[in-house]
Amino acid sequence: MVYWKMYRIVAWVFLGVGALLAIACACVMIFNGVSGSDLFAFETDAAIGAFVCAVMAAAFLLLAAVFGGVCAMYSRRAERLRAEGMKIEAVIDDIQPLYNYADMTTNPYVVVCRWEYDNKVYIYRSEYMRFNPTKYFEDHGIKTMTVYVDKYNPRRYYIDISELTKNVVLA
Repeated sequence: MVYWKMYRIVAWVFLGVGALLAIACACVMIFNGVSGSDLFAFETDAAIGAFVCAVMAAAFLLLAAVFGGVCAMYSRRAERLRAEGMKIEAVIDDIQPLYNYADMTTNPYVVVCRWEYDNKVYIYRSEYMRFNPTKYFEDHGIKTMTVYVDKYNPRRYYIDISELTKNVVLA
């Protein structure tokens, strides 16, 4: 659940590369007089180049569709959980910096929450945040976070960090 925003960026990159390759394929075909039926004949170097460009464009566009679909699935799941899920308050266990994933000069942070239900302990991790919320939590005495949990499968969840990001960015 943490990676769906990153998938959106990857999908846009693949879409852009695929579109550029498709344009390059069309340019090779137009400027070298390769028609659609000649594309599969492989009689000229231009036909081979256009075919390779077309295959690469199709592969990148397919990857864009896959990553875009994953992004849409997670986005819909988050919206569904906000609308239909159980709203719970989970105890904040830890705020972890992710050292293995750095963007520019900052490491993202993840809030780790714990919820006990039916003699089971569930651990929930928030989406990536570009700031360290520790000081904000301490200053405001925040010990819990709002988590939306699927009624039938508590392993499906969404931690609502929208208020946190608004308040910390505005502060």
